[in-house]
Amino acid sequence: MSIKVLDGLVSELGTHGVGVLLIPAVPSDGTADPLVASAAMDVGILVWGARREDPTHDALVRRGIPVVIGEGTAKPAAPVVGLEDRQGAAELGRHLRELGHERVAVVALPVTFPERTGLADAARLADVEKTPTRNRLDGLADAGIVPVAVWETEASLVEHGRTAGRALLDVPAGERPTAVVAQSDLLAAGVLLAARELGIDVPGELSVAGFDGVDLPWLGADVQLTSVRQPFEEKGVALGRSALQLVAGDDVEDVMLPVELVVGTTTGPAPR
Repeated sequence: MSIKVLDGLVSELGTHGVGVLLIPAVPSDGTADPLVASAAMDVGILVWGARREDPTHDALVRRGIPVVIGEGTAKPAAPVVGLEDRQGAAELGRHLRELGHERVAVVALPVTFPERTGLADAARLADVEKTPTRNRLDGLADAGIVPVAVWETEASLVEHGRTAGRALLDVPAGERPTAVVAQSDLLAAGVLLAARELGIDVPGELSVAGFDGVDLPWLGADVQLTSVRQPFEEKGVALGRSALQLVAGDDVEDVMLPVELVVGTTTGPAPR
């Protein structure tokens, strides 16, 4: 998934002879990578967003380097390349409502810093800033869905989705959610694996949906995940274009990219 964003970014910058230096995300100790403070650069691109308190963003600002943010919390004077993910989540929520689902659980991306794995209570959810996590929760709310549980993850990895799936689904049938919405396709894939391990039929007994629209052929030829597809390469191109405009001293406006609900084989009518 991230490779497609980087492909779009590099293709846009490469046409202008601009090089790219990749710097890892903020480590668990909450400090910026030393390269942020020392490497030669003209503009910083935070591909996967920024928090209210973001050491990488703050280090770049101290150096006087302009920044473009790809999703996440907007910073003062920093243009954002984002998604219409709230709208996409609402469309997914309406799809599940039309199928009769009332007990819907959510497997969320990281809720707030520091990241952790487990059920998120109301107090923790109230602290979620304007990130994809917040947007996608709000989108479900727009569709009239109040989750029976929100399981937060530390990262968008299959193993985190599987852990969440086991926790949410390994309960008596009458207590299980009839649908699980994961905030990424990798998390949704983990939920599907957990359902298989527990002998739960998808979509007969459980509907599962994700977000991103990535190819997951290893799930099986007969499995097409219901998902909200985002335009990865277009996002990368937009990030690169905004960065070039900043370097040129131009005014840069925020960019919001559309998403699309793709209904696959993993969602069906709520069991009775």
